[in-house]
Amino acid sequence: MNAVSSQTFPKYLRLQNTLDFKRIFAHGYRENLEFIKIISLENSFEFPRLGIVAGKKDLPKAVLRTKFKRVLREIFRKNKHNLSSKDYIAISTKKIKDVGSSYSGKDFERFIEGIH
Repeated sequence: MNAVSSQTFPKYLRLQNTLDFKRIFAHGYRENLEFIKIISLENSFEFPRLGIVAGKKDLPKAVLRTKFKRVLREIFRKNKHNLSSKDYIAISTKKIKDVGSSYSGKDFERFIEGIH
């Protein structure tokens, strides 16, 4: 694997299936961070996967929801090699409204660093 391909975020690393989301919501381990909630559950693959839920009530403008998702995907992409084979769902909370476009994802980054 070359340096460029190891820095991508391909579709197989994303949670896209509704059944996967339902399974993780039903059986996953929950952790509340400062601005997001994380739900994680072991998967049967040899790589981690990420799903993001950015609620309209928490981030009313589409621009903010898009930036929120972009920040989380970038942090996940940079740290995926440190993560075990689990599925992660990151969910925005009401507190994220206070920081809006200045959300940097530091709480998510600290969560990932604390895993390994």
